Amino acid sequence: MAATTTITVSDATLKGSVSGPTFTGNVDGSKFSGTVTYQAVSPPDPGPDPGPDPEPPDPVPPDGNWTPPSYLRTDTKTEQVPNVSKPAYLAPFTDPVFKTKIIRITGDPGTAIRGISGARWDNVARHHYSSDQAWNCDQSLIYLDQPGILLDGSSYEPVTMVKGLPSDSDVRWSPTDPAVMLYAAGSTLGTWNPKTGAKTTLKDFGGTYSDAKFGPWEGSPSEDGDMVVLSCSKGGRQTGFAYKISADKKYPDIQLSYDNVRISSKGTYIVWGQSPDVVKITDLLGTAVTTLPNNYVSHFDVITDEDGEEVLVGRANGASGTGQDGLVNKYRLRDGKRTVLGKIGWSYHTSSRALKIHRYCVSASADEGGSNQPGEGEIFLMNLDGSVAYRLCHHHIPRNIDYVAETQPSHSPDGGRVIFASAWGASGSTPRPVGCYVCDFRT
Repeated sequence: MAATTTITVSDATLKGSVSGPTFTGNVDGSKFSGTVTYQAVSPPDPGPDPGPDPEPPDPVPPDGNWTPPSYLRTDTKTEQVPNVSKPAYLAPFTDPVFKTKIIRITGDPGTAIRGISGARWDNVARHHYSSDQAWNCDQSLIYLDQPGILLDGSSYEPVTMVKGLPSDSDVRWSPTDPAVMLYAAGSTLGTWNPKTGAKTTLKDFGGTYSDAKFGPWEGSPSEDGDMVVLSCSKGGRQTGFAYKISADKKYPDIQLSYDNVRISSKGTYIVWGQSPDVVKITDLLGTAVTTLPNNYVSHFDVITDEDGEEVLVGRANGASGTGQDGLVNKYRLRDGKRTVLGKIGWSYHTSSRALKIHRYCVSASADEGGSNQPGEGEIFLMNLDGSVAYRLCHHHIPRNIDYVAETQPSHSPDGGRVIFASAWGASGSTPRPVGCYVCDFRT
């Protein structure tokens, strides 16, 4: 039987079921003075100790507040690419099919780059790659690899030509410092300020290493900016290794053939892309964790999803078992578990650079030349849980093009914009000029 206890209180705040000489009933937080009788009730028996709970993934960094606007289409209706003229430079244009805003952020070849003395736009003006973030971490600047220029991250007006780009380097924006980029070149990892040209060496790995790159060309630092994987040459042999910047800790060289290599989003794994299309996931010492066999996935990016899991997202190829070649799939790195993300289209490159959101990725589908396939020639936004795919815009590039003219969309940090390349309206296998565009669907 539960014990009964009597106490006297003065101007107390009470909650629950109480009784006394001056009051009986449920108290909802009101002030009360007098004598109160209450019963101490033993908690229910929890039963046998189940042991420690399984350790969950680390929590996902706080999400931004943005969610896709309601007008974005999620249907699978076939849409022909509309025959529309190339938008004027910095003049907002509304996609006639999907109603998103598109801005051409590079000028016509040969015209002066306004505000920058002596500079002119070239025949190719574009961002670097889908897995390389074009915006800096506070989205105040955009870096265009060609012609090596900084643009304002909101107005897209030219700011300055970059200064002092380290020779033969691979560069990535710092995920934490909006003023600098990380660079890898020769045997060195460092930081570079593209406005001033100032460089700081973080680590020189010594003369036995050469041709250090992030990937090469395809990797990015971990989401906290503290972990990188460098591809390089050592003694004439291809090698790769992880490095933790804050601890000045270099992990062992891993002798594993690869086409590209990168660090996972939290810095837990190394992701190796091997010829022809095998993806191998190892720990930082090179011990195998998961292998995705040949022709399962390609042209991928990495991110932490909303469940806190490190994943890669990319185009599923013929042997993936998805039932349709070319759809975007998500693969969990620790065990290879697959989730289908794309609904329509045959995708090129996938980007998961929206690191303030952790809920979406983007991809561009090929233009199959009027084959009447749903999603042809479009850019998509996909939820990482596989629940929905949004159709954003047409990218207006011809089919069967060279690498420079590929769309290679890259997702903005806040999730509401995509930067992409396009030879809008041009034809042939090497269409020119190639310019850079932003699809803005924040509102």
